[in-house]
Amino acid sequence: MNLAQLLQLLHPHAAPRSLGPIDLTTPLLGITEDSRRVAPGLVFIARPGLRADGRRFIPEALRAGAVAVVTDQPPEQAPADAPILLTPDPALLGAIMAEHLAGLPSAALALVGITGTNGKTTTATLIARAARAAGLSCGLIGTVEVDDGSHATPSAYTTPPAEQLSPMLARMRTQGCVAAAMEVSSHALDQHRTAGVRFAAGVYTNLTGDHLDYHGDMDRYAAAKARLFAQLEPDALAVVNAADPWCERVVGGCRARVLRCTPGGGRTPTEKLDAVVTFANVSAGGMDIQLDGPWGTLGARTTLIGAHNAMNLLQAVAICTEVLGIAPDDMAAIIPGLCAPTGRLEPVQGPADDIAVLIDFAHTDDALANCLRAAR
Repeated sequence: MNLAQLLQLLHPHAAPRSLGPIDLTTPLLGITEDSRRVAPGLVFIARPGLRADGRRFIPEALRAGAVAVVTDQPPEQAPADAPILLTPDPALLGAIMAEHLAGLPSAALALVGITGTNGKTTTATLIARAARAAGLSCGLIGTVEVDDGSHATPSAYTTPPAEQLSPMLARMRTQGCVAAAMEVSSHALDQHRTAGVRFAAGVYTNLTGDHLDYHGDMDRYAAAKARLFAQLEPDALAVVNAADPWCERVVGGCRARVLRCTPGGGRTPTEKLDAVVTFANVSAGGMDIQLDGPWGTLGARTTLIGAHNAMNLLQAVAICTEVLGIAPDDMAAIIPGLCAPTGRLEPVQGPADDIAVLIDFAHTDDALANCLRAAR
């Protein structure tokens, strides 16, 4: 694909304005926001960052052979004939460009984005593991690892930059994946890293005090989370934690069908509460769980413990049955074999242990409180 073909595809989204002569016939190899990675065939996305302003490095990117530079204002230090494309939001346009250059892989996957302060890793992992147990090849992108359906590698990001994300999704398709579960951080949403991909579903877990050094306050934090649900198409599904006080604000602009989940105590799902989870007989080895929702009533024993994990499992089951098409009976058989991801109330076994030892990644007050309640 060359720049002329790409710009023609991008026209409905944002038609950038050209400042200098641009070779529209040069084959494009990708995009990058890192001037140090610029090479011939790449488009440099120059935007302000947290620690540095990418627009300062436009001259270096041009000397390295960038096909074009996408930025939001005419650069002062670039030559008059530099190939500059102006757009109000370079990061947004860059994400859309990355997805097109990768061949729109997200549209060929049942891609599920999970966002929230806590529970992203567990919910994403449960979805991926359940899908695989049902015979579906499912990729995974998150804090712990990236699994493209063939092999897993340690992750450098909760949500990778757009220049890495779309190629990751393309590799999943090449490896035969039909679905993917990915964690979507508030930073990623605020920086438009996922703006180019198409989600089949979004999951909202909760919102508690975290990342306020970046967002400034809870209102802005919630607004960043809401971007995922505003991005969903009408034929997608939003699975949300209705018990969270920020829930309705986060899904207020959602055009997709919304499935509201809640912890219950014998309550029957209503129009506002579409799925309910209850649990009993909790021990260090797990708990009995009942999941009521559009799929009917599903009961099983799970190795997970705690009210927060009950909600994680409920939301994962909602995705697996409503989006991935796993039959409820199959789901009930799969649940006992699902275990927590690494470092999430992970039991440590030893010879002749007379105490239960659990390791958890909890790094917010809410997450730690949930873990302590579960352990007690």
